[in-house]
Amino acid sequence: MLETPHRREPEGETVRTLKRMKSTYACWSLILLFQYYNLDRWTPLGRWNGEYHWPVHNDQLYLDLVVGVIVLGAILGFRSNFRAAMILGTALLGLWTYFHLQTWWIPYFRGVTSPG
Repeated sequence: MLETPHRREPEGETVRTLKRMKSTYACWSLILLFQYYNLDRWTPLGRWNGEYHWPVHNDQLYLDLVVGVIVLGAILGFRSNFRAAMILGTALLGLWTYFHLQTWWIPYFRGVTSPG
């Protein structure tokens, strides 16, 4: 009896396509986040980031480098579908979001002025 070659089910192909699309959207979202982070930290944006002139004073250079490496690692993890990197990147971005909300957005909406 002749065996027929394994045929892909249409549903399986659709699922793979959706996973690929999600990964692509995640990569582009992370790239956008990475660009925003760099723009906010290293470009004088006036009232937006409190910097009005070049060069931008940034006393958190090493922290910025670590965050940049983490975001780049998450981009590569999502691009290559490496699950451990995807989970770690998502967890660290969640932690970063929590601290960003606690230290910046919540005080901003409450009307607290910055010290100094």
